[in-house]
Amino acid sequence: MAPPPTLPRQRLRYTRILDIGAGFARKGLDSVVLSEVAAKADVPLGTLYRYFPSATQLVLALYRKQLAELHAAAPAEKSPGRTANPPARSAGNAGGAGGDVPVH
Repeated sequence: MAPPPTLPRQRLRYTRILDIGAGFARKGLDSVVLSEVAAKADVPLGTLYRYFPSATQLVLALYRKQLAELHAAAPAEKSPGRTANPPARSAGNAGGAGGDVPVH
């Protein structure tokens, strides 16, 4: 699969192919017929094949695009490897001196 294009006109075609392909892919991989995607996206079939040599490659590009959108929308983690809310301590974890639970 070729990398996404860099020129504006080519990016528009590439994006249009992905958008149209997404509609077909919602019905499953077997529903993605490249000649139909090209016709509906109003791009030459050769252009579509340049970017996506198979329906599988088109669907993989859709997954990558969606994954990138999810990563961009996800809130940034404050400190790597740490949870936002540490687990609450239980009475069994008080450890004696300095614990939260009074000892009688």
